[in-house]
Amino acid sequence: MEQNKNNIDPYVYINITVFFVILFTGGIFSILLPKQEISKNEKRRLTPVPSFTYAKLFDGIYTDSIDTYYADNFPLRDKFIMLTSTLKDNFGIKDDEVEIFNLDKAPDMTPGKLKKNNSPGVDTSDVELDSSATTNEYIKAVFVCNKKAFQLFGGTKRAAATFAYNASQYKRAVGNATKVYCLVIPTLVDFYLPKKYRHKSVNEKQNIDYIYSKLDSNVIPIRAYEEIEPHKKEYLYFNTDHHWTGLGAYYAYRGFCASSGFTPYELSSFKQKTIRDFLGSMYYLTLSQDLKDNIDSVVYYKFPIKTTTTIYENESSVKGYAGSIMAENAAGENAYSVFLGGDFPLIKIVSEVNNNRKVLIIKDSYGNAFAPYLALHFKETYIIDYRHFNSNLIDFIKKNEISDFIIAHNTFVANSPYTVVKERDLLSGYIAPQNNIIKPKSKEKKNNN
Repeated sequence: MEQNKNNIDPYVYINITVFFVILFTGGIFSILLPKQEISKNEKRRLTPVPSFTYAKLFDGIYTDSIDTYYADNFPLRDKFIMLTSTLKDNFGIKDDEVEIFNLDKAPDMTPGKLKKNNSPGVDTSDVELDSSATTNEYIKAVFVCNKKAFQLFGGTKRAAATFAYNASQYKRAVGNATKVYCLVIPTLVDFYLPKKYRHKSVNEKQNIDYIYSKLDSNVIPIRAYEEIEPHKKEYLYFNTDHHWTGLGAYYAYRGFCASSGFTPYELSSFKQKTIRDFLGSMYYLTLSQDLKDNIDSVVYYKFPIKTTTTIYENESSVKGYAGSIMAENAAGENAYSVFLGGDFPLIKIVSEVNNNRKVLIIKDSYGNAFAPYLALHFKETYIIDYRHFNSNLIDFIKKNEISDFIIAHNTFVANSPYTVVKERDLLSGYIAPQNNIIKPKSKEKKNNN
């Protein structure tokens, strides 16, 4: 018995030796190999070397920071991430052609929260909006189906009515001097999500119609959905990105013309150009091989009129710098920024159109592909990104003698608490103070309670 205890299997020594060699080699390589500052696959900045202080050491903060640093900077990290993605493609949550990516820890995004669960199919008309929300760009999950990425829509009547109330307040603030339009942009969900999965997402058309039904009668709705639907077999939304294409935006532009009385330009009037090999936001959030196999192209259109574009990095800037409605140097993962060059607080376009009309559009990133079309019909076009603009919007409208004002958001943004709070703040001083961002119930309903 004693002899058996002392006879240790030589494979044990081999395993221990291999383990320490791998550990030691990994440590050496992690020190010697050059470090990335940004992960191209994850689209985020990696953790830098933590600074040392005795206070951090004794509090445990320093050792935690070392763990985070090493997790972000171990050797061949990107290759391991791609390997993990491949394994997930083979062993992940799948149902036939469907794969679900849960992204509760998606980088650089903060949720616009609702205080009650707004799961599709559940009546959440009594939901209260959380004014502490700080952004609307949070993506909780991506639903990949038929090699196309979807965000499932969860808008509510309560959120929709509040958005419509804000839009109506803008019209009351500007009066008869300015026409006010409301454009709620559908995403791809209603048009492309297979029928057997439709129950997982709230119907966007019903949500848009509800918003329009709650607008004051003197706010003009823009019927983009009705223009897009007959063309849904065309390339209107990207496979790997959460935006629409330039062609999708073109059909929304036709919807605007129908609402405003302008005659739209035909597609044949434009020179079409294409940026190939575009992998968008949904791919970089999921690293899905199915999406990578269905790579996009970004099509944009050169207009038959001359324009001058000025970009303002700050809305209070007196002088901006030259830009373009189509930033033709855009490429790769940033190809969608061909439209306007990206998101800026304020862009001004002056065209050769011979009229004195001036239009202002307040928009999210979907509006980047839509807004350039306005320059075809207005002498001056002002484009404001509501996330980056912090001045009083009514003062801006009056100061610049805006004749037409468009509130343009996709359905997710229109139903976001952040949007409601932000755009209410841009109206500051022109509406009565509200104790709640929700429109108060009518007196008749109050008396019945």
